[in-house]
Amino acid sequence: MQKISGLLDQIKKAQAKLDFKNGEECFYRGHANSTWSLAPSLLRKKFKDDKERFWTESALFYEFSTRAKQLHQQNLDDWDMLIYMRHHGVPTRLIDWTETLGVALYFAVLDYNTNNNTNPCIWLLNPYALNAISWGGRDLVNPKYLLEHPKTKFWTYGDFMAADWVKFQWKYPVAIYPPQKSGRMQAQRGCFTIHGTDKNPMNKMAKVQRFIQRINITPDMRYCLKVQAIKYIFF
Repeated sequence: MQKISGLLDQIKKAQAKLDFKNGEECFYRGHANSTWSLAPSLLRKKFKDDKERFWTESALFYEFSTRAKQLHQQNLDDWDMLIYMRHHGVPTRLIDWTETLGVALYFAVLDYNTNNNTNPCIWLLNPYALNAISWGGRDLVNPKYLLEHPKTKFWTYGDFMAADWVKFQWKYPVAIYPPQKSGRMQAQRGCFTIHGTDKNPMNKMAKVQRFIQRINITPDMRYCLKVQAIKYIFF
């Protein structure tokens, strides 16, 4: 337990560096490998150019929306569908985070085994400070307000994906806080960032790096954390 307490102390010190204001909460993300960057699954794939990427993204969205018949009776909007895509492993420009440290710890050590030479880590994000530069306001964004350009403010995400001339209205990732309609999202206290025109990983964006901290989980902590993960998921 002392080792876990030490890790929690590191996390508190990292939070203190992120300049949270009163009432602001941290986003957490657990990685099984500390060398992985904060890049969404869609942007980790290679494409010939931006046009090919956009049309692939559009095709994936419409194919999933059409074929996910179990979701058709749930009164979901396009943003909900995009989130379901992310949770079912379809490439998107979303990165999922959680408001609960225990959830991030659980996913960081979920696949731990004694033969694994890679160390997991926890990423911490100040989403309010991020949005102050990416969105122009220090608050979380409901995804339906992401398309505020005069030509697109009444559009759904599906409309957006259908228009090849549209450019994303944001450059840096935006922290979004959608309604938690799925049981999985509620259980994980899920929240997201969504990449815009800058395709770099978040931890490699000069203007974004200062709002992120990474805590590596050392080998002597991994087994102890795996044993205690279920308890700490209720933080």
